[in-house]
Amino acid sequence: MGSSVPESLKSTGNDAQVEYWNDKAGETWARFQEQLDRQIQPLGQAAIRALAPVSGERILDIGCGCGQTSLELGAAVGAAGYVLGADISRPMLEVAVLFCLLLCIQGSIWAKPTWGVWWDWDPRLTTTAVLLMAFVGIVALR
Repeated sequence: MGSSVPESLKSTGNDAQVEYWNDKAGETWARFQEQLDRQIQPLGQAAIRALAPVSGERILDIGCGCGQTSLELGAAVGAAGYVLGADISRPMLEVAVLFCLLLCIQGSIWAKPTWGVWWDWDPRLTTTAVLLMAFVGIVALR
């Protein structure tokens, strides 16, 4: 089976891991995301307790997988904070982006009755939306 890993990622010196998480392992994790995330949830929650995030913090979640810990960290830092999830597994990031997209839709539905508008042109929200749409576009083109 041929690799779908872009050449730019292959030159990181971490070729074996990039290949592993973008082939069967990443695809399998993405397919069984709920069950696998539930299995390792106690580890993620222990890490979050040790980190003790507070409102307003900015956090980089390296190895975010399908985004579960990023979502939990986002809830902890609140609207004043920021969480960026990063992972080498494209299949898992595709799941994370889908969750993020669904949460954005859910948030905009909630925003209308709460704020009286569908969207607030806050720079952070706008940047997040643009980056999300760009990533979804790139994934869709592949």
